[in-house]
Amino acid sequence: MQTYYELLGIAATAAGDEVKRAFRKEIARYHPDKLHHLGPDLQPIASNRAAELTEAYRILMDPVARATYDASLANGTGAAASSPPPPAARTAPVNSSQEASATPGPTPRTVWETRASAPPFAGKATIARIREVIQALTGTLEPSLDGGFDAAFVLRPRRGVFQKSEVPVHLRVKVVDEVDTAAIAAVWPLATRITSAAVTPCVLVCGTRMAPSRDLAAAMAAQRRKNRQTVGPVVIPVDTRDWDALMPPDPPRLVRKLIEGLKLGV
Repeated sequence: MQTYYELLGIAATAAGDEVKRAFRKEIARYHPDKLHHLGPDLQPIASNRAAELTEAYRILMDPVARATYDASLANGTGAAASSPPPPAARTAPVNSSQEASATPGPTPRTVWETRASAPPFAGKATIARIREVIQALTGTLEPSLDGGFDAAFVLRPRRGVFQKSEVPVHLRVKVVDEVDTAAIAAVWPLATRITSAAVTPCVLVCGTRMAPSRDLAAAMAAQRRKNRQTVGPVVIPVDTRDWDALMPPDPPRLVRKLIEGLKLGV
């Protein structure tokens, strides 16, 4: 559960201009033009998050409403950002399309960057976030044998009458301090053990720091050559500060949906 300040990635002492810049940056991620490709399972998530951002902006830009909100946080009764806004707030939302078209301000310090100073907590939070999105996408949460990873799940698509059957994805998660070439080299041998014709194996290597994409791509190519693999396991480096990922050309659909859901902030 996040406060409105955490939702926007700003400090509780942020001035109005900083609130506005943070809102513009975040709401731009949920502009309809950027989300039209999402399926029906993620559209409601995006819509809810846009409403939460709009409500946070409305409260924090109103001096009286903000003072009341700050007082409620101080005594422990403040509403979390994930709570739906009251009906009155929905009748007169901020024009998010206009705000999104404005030039974004400097990137604010996110809640994930703040948590990066405590690796054990950040690791648990990373896995918890992934678990929540998997459950939202599949409707179930099916743990799997970890095989030396920090978490493991089986991803199965929701069944639909006209939906083409998909091979389940065996997802492994490894949380590291920094996603670099050394982390790729350490994870690769574990990833190659996930072998089955009935499933698609995939590994997310997650961290709050990430080496340049070209270095990571070169490291994975070197591992394939070293192990004489034409394709090799699907290993995806993920920066948990903004859930940006170095995706392969043709990732499993469920994994692509998972990364999209993480970026949307389920």
